[in-house]
Amino acid sequence: MLCVFCLFLCFGGSLVAQNEALIWHFGDSVAVSFASGSPERIAPSSMTSPEGCASICDANGQLLYYTNGGGRISDQSGGQNPGMIWDRNGDLLYDMMGTEGGGFSARQSSIFIPDPAAPSNYYLFTMEEEEFDIGGSVPGQPEGRGLSYFYLDQSLNGGLGGVSLADQRVFTPSFEGLAATPNVNGEGYWIIINGAEENELVVVPLTTAGVGLPQVFPFTQNLGGSIKISPDGQWIAVAGNLIAFDPTNGQPGAVVAELEEVNFLTSSFTPDSRYYYSAKGNFVLGRTIVRYDLSASPIGDSEELIGILSETGISGQMQIGPNGNLYFLDTDLAADDFQLAEIECPSADLPTITPDLVDLNDTDELFFGLPNYVDAIFRDLGTEDTTFLEPSSREICRGESISPRLPGLAYQWSTGDTSFSIQPRNSATYVVTITGACTVTIDSQFVSVDRIPDANIFRTLAAEPFCIGEEVDMTVYSTPLPDSVIWSTGSREDTITTISTPGDTLSVVAYYACGDTTFSFGYPDTNVTVSAEIFYDIEEPLCPGDSINIEILEPNGFFMDVVWFDGTTGPLLRIPSVDSSLTYSATVTGDCDTVFQVFPVLDFSNCPVECMAIAPDLISPNNDGRNDRFRLFTNCELDDYQMLIYNRWGQEVYSSTNPLDNGWDGTRNGEDQPFGTYIYMLRYRFPDREEIEKIDGQFSLIR
Repeated sequence: MLCVFCLFLCFGGSLVAQNEALIWHFGDSVAVSFASGSPERIAPSSMTSPEGCASICDANGQLLYYTNGGGRISDQSGGQNPGMIWDRNGDLLYDMMGTEGGGFSARQSSIFIPDPAAPSNYYLFTMEEEEFDIGGSVPGQPEGRGLSYFYLDQSLNGGLGGVSLADQRVFTPSFEGLAATPNVNGEGYWIIINGAEENELVVVPLTTAGVGLPQVFPFTQNLGGSIKISPDGQWIAVAGNLIAFDPTNGQPGAVVAELEEVNFLTSSFTPDSRYYYSAKGNFVLGRTIVRYDLSASPIGDSEELIGILSETGISGQMQIGPNGNLYFLDTDLAADDFQLAEIECPSADLPTITPDLVDLNDTDELFFGLPNYVDAIFRDLGTEDTTFLEPSSREICRGESISPRLPGLAYQWSTGDTSFSIQPRNSATYVVTITGACTVTIDSQFVSVDRIPDANIFRTLAAEPFCIGEEVDMTVYSTPLPDSVIWSTGSREDTITTISTPGDTLSVVAYYACGDTTFSFGYPDTNVTVSAEIFYDIEEPLCPGDSINIEILEPNGFFMDVVWFDGTTGPLLRIPSVDSSLTYSATVTGDCDTVFQVFPVLDFSNCPVECMAIAPDLISPNNDGRNDRFRLFTNCELDDYQMLIYNRWGQEVYSSTNPLDNGWDGTRNGEDQPFGTYIYMLRYRFPDREEIEKIDGQFSLIR
């Protein structure tokens, strides 16, 4: 069983450690503490609630408040609890009198959330129950109280806290479901409830400015009942539906999975948000606990049986504990047996269920609820019981492997590798997270990698070229320098003198602490070291008449004398108006008195085309292939095209909106039109322009 419970989370600045869930008050006067790492019964609670409840501690695990979230008017309900808030001593802090707050029979009647603007103070959000009108609805509340909130100021009542603002209505009607998760910037929360319709979710922001306006999100699926949000804020589970959620903007996404026959009262995400657990009925096995892998696709196919429960029992709510395990109520009505059950190591390969961890048989009333929390406070408790090994240092040669100093079930290296061993390429600190059955060990190793460096043979006067027949001094260069060398000439000196002979090869073996490497160098076949490179200073399409500079670059810092075709000297040629009909060239004298020519290539193919359009002055539609039709002639495609042609009496003889048609052939309704003058109107737009072009005029028809 896990026993470390005081890790801190990094989800947002407004969250405290999971110590705020260290003490639970729920059910029929039940209180348990996780101070030892496991839940243990402590002095009875002042509260009795069949379902909804909430309790909260400060960052040190000291109890602050607990509540059943609301209740019913005693006279109307036969003496039922009117809804109360208790202080750390179990004394009544606030009486809701059955007319305020939510309902204790709501599955999630309440939740405490620290004020983003003053984290020592708390908002208490409450949720109405579907049975709110038992004995008659409260006057003025025909649809119940929906989502409401109270504000608790910790400075009141001598530090015991008190309600400074009560029963503020937020959204009505809404029933049963109430959950919350931090926004990503850590400055507030998203509160998620059921909508007025069965297929709606409602998201309410809570920021330093207070409670914001609700936003309603409709779905095609029926939603209702308990709402669970994964600790990382990425998932909503409601009514067997897994819905994507964006904690950045508070927007629910698509329904990713619809899980059949799950008991969404008994459900929870794991602290690492990898799995979703639920109770489920099975025709053969009876009551079972299953889990789904949220990284699977589809998620529904990843169902895994975790355990089988008693056939005569009823399972209640499930909640993450401050030790990273999952807890749920397990009631065997036939045996009159009430227990708090535990799922240990819920994200491990082999989680275990202890159905009778905490005995609750001294209670008198049946109950199904556990305290409701912002589950983000439990985020990443899968790394609980973390052991940090003393950092170590070691030296290896490149290519050797390092491994964790302890075995485990899975490994996560700081390099991203998940294998047991890795081959470090560079000197650095390598950290591996070793996941055991339910524990995590951090192994940090500083590794000094002594590798065989990349080496090469260099001329000692690197700024000079190789010329045929000259004496050159050659040396091996690497970082670090080799411990020793053996040249192909037999020399063991660091630097040797050779003759530059085309086709000859010089090789060397360089020795280092972690091994040796052999490499060679071939002398150039000619005196020309490299061809000249050409640089153009224009990036836009080149067109005749443009101004352009052409420069021959000196790639090795050597040479060079350059003479251009027009007698201009120097590597830079300035052309104020480029001529596409000319061939531009240069004669270059390079190293070792080599001479070669370069021919800069000027590409005019991408020069922009100037779009033009023209209409003819006459047509002669006699089918001789010349001037047979009146149409718009253009060198570009057209948009928003329209052509209208009228005779001298103002009658329309032709119209078209298709720029690709063949134009007017001089007929109307199949009959040749008489010769004479015709009026035309043309409207069109070139694709790269915004304005509509207009051409109006006349032309002659002759036969």
